[in-house]
Amino acid sequence: MVGEIRKLNATVANTIAAGKSVKCITTAVGMLLENSIESGASEVEVVLDLDHYAFTVRDNGCGMNAADLLYFGRLGYSSKGAESGLTRHQGRSVHEISCLAKVTTLTRAADDTFAYSKRPKGEIQPCDFAMPYGTSIVVTDFFFNVPVRRQALQATSKSLLYDKLRFMVFDQLVVHPDLQVSVTSATMLENGFSIFECQKLDSAVVSETEKLSHCLFSVFGFSSQNYGMKPVRAQFKSYTLVGLISTELSSSKEMQLIYINGKRCRDKALTKPISQLLSNAKLQNGLDSRRQYFSYVLKFSTPSETDGGNFLEMHSNHSSAVSVLKSLISRIVNTGSKIGSWSPRKRKVREPETNLKRLQTRDLANDDSSVFFTSFGKSELETFAVVDQIDKKFILLRATRFNNPNSPVLILVDQHACDERIKLESMLQEFICEFALFPHALFADVNFNITVTLREYQIIKAFETEFFKWGLRYKLESLNEGSSEVVLVMTTLPKILQHCSKSDLRKLLLRHADDLRLFRRACVNKVSVADNFEWWNYTKCMPSMLLDILRSKACRSALTFGKELSKTECELMVAALRKCRNPFYCAHGRPSLVPVTTVCEFEGAGFNSDYAIEAD
Repeated sequence: MVGEIRKLNATVANTIAAGKSVKCITTAVGMLLENSIESGASEVEVVLDLDHYAFTVRDNGCGMNAADLLYFGRLGYSSKGAESGLTRHQGRSVHEISCLAKVTTLTRAADDTFAYSKRPKGEIQPCDFAMPYGTSIVVTDFFFNVPVRRQALQATSKSLLYDKLRFMVFDQLVVHPDLQVSVTSATMLENGFSIFECQKLDSAVVSETEKLSHCLFSVFGFSSQNYGMKPVRAQFKSYTLVGLISTELSSSKEMQLIYINGKRCRDKALTKPISQLLSNAKLQNGLDSRRQYFSYVLKFSTPSETDGGNFLEMHSNHSSAVSVLKSLISRIVNTGSKIGSWSPRKRKVREPETNLKRLQTRDLANDDSSVFFTSFGKSELETFAVVDQIDKKFILLRATRFNNPNSPVLILVDQHACDERIKLESMLQEFICEFALFPHALFADVNFNITVTLREYQIIKAFETEFFKWGLRYKLESLNEGSSEVVLVMTTLPKILQHCSKSDLRKLLLRHADDLRLFRRACVNKVSVADNFEWWNYTKCMPSMLLDILRSKACRSALTFGKELSKTECELMVAALRKCRNPFYCAHGRPSLVPVTTVCEFEGAGFNSDYAIEAD
């Protein structure tokens, strides 16, 4: 029986309430960073000690005297008046953090001779050491009273936590580009470099886009050279849009950021159509855009009376800001000179939606609207026999038995796509089986350098074991103090990648790391050579560039249109296609065969183009 309802202990109630706001150690750092900025700080330093669930935030803000320090961290107390506007954590941030961790505060006001400290239990003492004015908040034993949260923190990779911090800091730098911020790991201090650091802006940097570019490079390592970030600007009356848009494709959508009046917009109702609008622009060099995206950072300023940070409120107030924003972005996309190599894509007429998993027939003679649907499975391919080659392009197959009236009677096989699929699966099977049995035979020793940013190195490092399994081995050169770049010395490569350029290999490392991080690729736990070894399961683990190279090889070596084949050669090719794991698509995903007609009660029935083939 459930016990009677009673009031919770104050400590338990505060812990539960704080858990709603402080969901991670990075959230706590972000809250204290906001406090530092609001105190007038121009320099903020964050030192993380994730191994011991601790961190420190130091700033050169106004500091506090002993009287203010007494109320600092108490619920409902704040130095910000009502005229400054209400903020999300006003009067709560330090209190909520102290409910989940042990907080020690060291502070000195600009007009005080001594510094003061406030211990986790609230006692205030003068410090017996010299301290510059400002405030230092030391947080230790984070989540000491919430074991489930601490376990989740332990299971989270450091690179993911560092990325969260990057975005939190960058959100502040968009509004305060002159702020100096450094984030350092305590375990890295002896190595002499920070996780990232944003230095003071040079006096020559005056434009908004130059400031954004500086912050973007300092925090994320994004440079105009590597990512082709181009400045853009558009204006309509009192609405202004400035920012950076890349002309290089990236494997992640993380760097698609829109800020409205200084606040990052996370509402997909706005960000999704804008991303689609930007995706209508493509590079003139014809890069493959599958699972690749354009990065952008855009700042949209609206009239002061419009609360641009809240998209829903903008709509409720019938604001025109949203339509203006879309119009300005559309203007940028359709003005190629603004961003160099962009070119607008012709608008496509939206076709009525059809179910592509259905095969449709129609009585053309009587214009009957009756529609018959069928699905074609891999097993049914065994029931078809070769008729002959057609036009030196296709192989015609006919059904030898009919399972139902809507089954295909005739099928056209694209001879190029068919041979391409056969060769691709043969190459994949050979590569993966050799990888399982004799992996070192696939790898070659090399010696050259690849330069990546510190953030990129942290992502690659998190999946180092996976890279090593695929023969992508490297060693780290010594790091220079204050350097934002890391040099990797490649020592081993798969032989298939030996002729790739350094830039392509760099993209391979970053793309595969992103694919693993975003679960688009699986990890190879342990390749087994048991009797039930299934090679095709490992294609989902292969780096995308390896797959692309094998696809390209299969395409170049496959039969082309115009090649005459005897009936025997056609039969051998179709027999090989039947053995393929996925016989219905070529190496690049296009259909390799097309149903032509079905058994139908209505004479003259034919197919339209809406068909699909389903593999087992």
